[in-house]
Amino acid sequence: EQKFELGQTDRFLESLGVDPDYKVMCYPYGGYDDSLLRQLEWSSFKAGLTIVSEVAVLSKSKRFELARIDTNEMGKK
Repeated sequence: EQKFELGQTDRFLESLGVDPDYKVMCYPYGGYDDSLLRQLEWSSFKAGLTIVSEVAVLSKSKRFELARIDTNEMGKK
């Protein structure tokens, strides 16, 4: 099912004209698992964003588990 959904997403992004070098996955509700990470390794996606709210540490080996700054959280601290 994950492979099918990634394929659907990939085709949709292609239909929008998204440059293949800039395809990034944002996990719905932050959910992902090892199975999805393996599927992404073989896909055309270049990175994946988690819901961990911090500055991303860039690493090729962890490129599908990047943190991000949530703009909704800015100014709340």
